[in-house]
Amino acid sequence: MNCVEGLMEYFKHLEKDFHHHYIDILQDNDEDSVHQLRVNMKRQMAFFRLLEHLDNSFSTERALEAYGNLYDLAGEVRDYEVERSIVREDEKLLQLEHRFSDWLEAQEHRQREKLKAYEAEHSLLPVRRLGYLVESRIRYLPMEGLKERFNSYFKPLFDDIRGLAGPENRSEAEFHKLRKLIKELFYNLQLISALCTVEDFKEEDVNALNDFQHLLGNWHDSYFTLSRIREGQDCPEALQVRLEEERVSRAQKIVERLDELIPLMNRLESQLQHLLEQEPLEHPHPSGKHKRQPGSVREAFKQWNVGERAK
Repeated sequence: MNCVEGLMEYFKHLEKDFHHHYIDILQDNDEDSVHQLRVNMKRQMAFFRLLEHLDNSFSTERALEAYGNLYDLAGEVRDYEVERSIVREDEKLLQLEHRFSDWLEAQEHRQREKLKAYEAEHSLLPVRRLGYLVESRIRYLPMEGLKERFNSYFKPLFDDIRGLAGPENRSEAEFHKLRKLIKELFYNLQLISALCTVEDFKEEDVNALNDFQHLLGNWHDSYFTLSRIREGQDCPEALQVRLEEERVSRAQKIVERLDELIPLMNRLESQLQHLLEQEPLEHPHPSGKHKRQPGSVREAFKQWNVGERAK
């Protein structure tokens, strides 16, 4: 299996899982299905941004039009779900009534029904057409200059993350951008890891990147839980104080660890460069560390400490 075949297998698994979670929401509409659909779409977006560099005729923005409002609607459900979980735990700790968490649960239920209705009313034909388009783009990717095009994607991404980790960007206003970029990097380094057979990234650096995205995710959850209160939703003062303390504590942990992020990006970029130099991506590999067979690109994810606990 060469690189193009690996990319095709990766996307087909994403596409298959998307339809699986989509049907689950229509039938059961449970918490895990919405969460997994949201994660799947994040992986697809990260993949599309990489594909845009491998084939400059492909447009991520146009590709996402096929999904309409599905990503945002699933995000609304997930937001309320996570916020409700956070608040209920704090209410128990403070021995408060579940008034605020009950309100969040009601909003979650309302958004979940909107998501289910949207899916029932909208055809998947545009999504299936997108799948055919993506497969066509992958199938005819030129092998010449493939590694350079991988570099043209990853280098600006590493640079952007290093820039946001600089001393001039230590405010929460930048954490939103940083969180999205780190998640995108994490997903696409997973993809590269699954494609390659010669060597891999260092486990301690992968775990450090994963820990950082979870830290940003936890801060994000606290930040947006408080935003419900700022929008005017009634909340007991003791609970509001507790939520604010959690937000400040998590933001401070991020600031304290930002100095670690630049060297981490340097190490991961160096490992990626060495990997791309050593890996014969353009040619089939009869053997290798992953021994790729149908389905093994997907299985390679499990070698990483993924978790995906936060949004």
